[in-house]
Amino acid sequence: AAVALVAILAASGVALWQAERARQAAHDTTQVNNFLMDVLKQSDPFDAGAEITLSEAVDRAAAMVPQRFDGRPDLSARVHHALGYSMASRYKVDLAQRELGLALDQSTAAFGAGAIETLEVREGLAYLQSSQGKNAEAEAEWKAVIAALESGELTGEPLYLVSLNNLGNHYLAL
Repeated sequence: AAVALVAILAASGVALWQAERARQAAHDTTQVNNFLMDVLKQSDPFDAGAEITLSEAVDRAAAMVPQRFDGRPDLSARVHHALGYSMASRYKVDLAQRELGLALDQSTAAFGAGAIETLEVREGLAYLQSSQGKNAEAEAEWKAVIAALESGELTGEPLYLVSLNNLGNHYLAL
């Protein structure tokens, strides 16, 4: 009876912990979704007072991140990373550099230097460096990301294949 009671209490404790994590994840998702909705509203001429493109709205969104995700470097890092990668893809290298730099700082603080979230940001920085013509820096960054994934036994992660592919494309372009 005592063993059964301990098992029930332990299972209840685990269930409560999992429920709290699920509540936090739902809250985080709501925060990010609300942020994205505000970004989309900025491109609405009725709400914005003038017609702007979605690209311009995304660029403006970067200024909203600090106050929207204050005290949450885990969420802020992910949003900065997404914005920075979008900017890099649209060749807005100065804005992308700033956003990816912020994402790297916050991701390192929130998750650690070897975490997959941080390595994803570093891969984005390598992509940006390559598009800026900083070939040696890009190559070194991709190699460092690949090495970190291999040493952390994370070669099953999609990021590993993306990094190998992007480094290969970089060599091909050179």
